[in-house]
Amino acid sequence: MKKHFFCFIILLLLFACKKNSIAPVIYTPVDTNLQKYFYYKPGTYWIYKDSISGQVDSFVTASDSISTVSIENSKIYTPYKIIIINVCAYKISNGLISFDGNWNWQLLDTRVYLNILSVPSDYSAPFFSYPIKNDSIYSQGEYGNFIVTTNMFSSFSIGGTNYNNVAEIHHFWAGFGVRPHNDWFSINNDAGIIKMRINNSPDSIYHVWELQKYNMAR
Repeated sequence: MKKHFFCFIILLLLFACKKNSIAPVIYTPVDTNLQKYFYYKPGTYWIYKDSISGQVDSFVTASDSISTVSIENSKIYTPYKIIIINVCAYKISNGLISFDGNWNWQLLDTRVYLNILSVPSDYSAPFFSYPIKNDSIYSQGEYGNFIVTTNMFSSFSIGGTNYNNVAEIHHFWAGFGVRPHNDWFSINNDAGIIKMRINNSPDSIYHVWELQKYNMAR
């Protein structure tokens, strides 16, 4: 009798433990190929020359981190892993180096988001999805119109250097409460952004940055 009672107690405990157990959260990982080409770890840098002003500017990966986020869609929350890459921009003028803001990359699933925190112009928007392809995205909301157009080139030359399989991504954003943006980014897997044409009226910011030198730490 005591033996049967003891077995009954064990079964109750096992059932209670099973009933109260919480299923582990399964996060959608960052795409493997996206990480392979666009996870810019510390040690990565790019040096550009502005073809308009002649000024040399540099961008350096200062830090990286991996976090989690839940994204809501139709009241359903999906958990994701997210990689955050903090890139610092520096101006080089007359032999002096000065800080010029943060370029924050966020890698999530197959997507890249770009947040530029720079005075006087801030910028935050979806950048591209991987694999990059010819595409056009139009979005209209309460803050205005947002258009992203991507054109692929098999070969692209800058300063005598040829780059293969380059995507030219055009971002246009105009509306209420936001600064207009009319920018082009040329990017490939091997070197990252190889050319930037920034024209954010009315901030009087106008750059044509062309890549001179880079180093990738992956």
